[in-house]
Amino acid sequence: MNLKDYIRSIKDYPKEGILFRDITTLIKDENAFAETINQIIKRSKKYKFTKIAAIESRGFVFASTVSYALNKPFITLFQSRQ
Repeated sequence: MNLKDYIRSIKDYPKEGILFRDITTLIKDENAFAETINQIIKRSKKYKFTKIAAIESRGFVFASTVSYALNKPFITLFQSRQ
């Protein structure tokens, strides 16, 4: 499965010159989402870690699922807006 086929590209969003990658099209397809999680898990097996951390919304979607599948604690990180 080519996961790139499930990611929508939106030209000039939110401003001209930016190509926004919309992952909602990947997340809403249960097979593509499952494959994404499976690939993350497979790639992570070569590392030794005890916790999973992610920053903000997109990271939370994937990391929380991987955390559950691997039975590892999940740490949410937030960007400071100072």
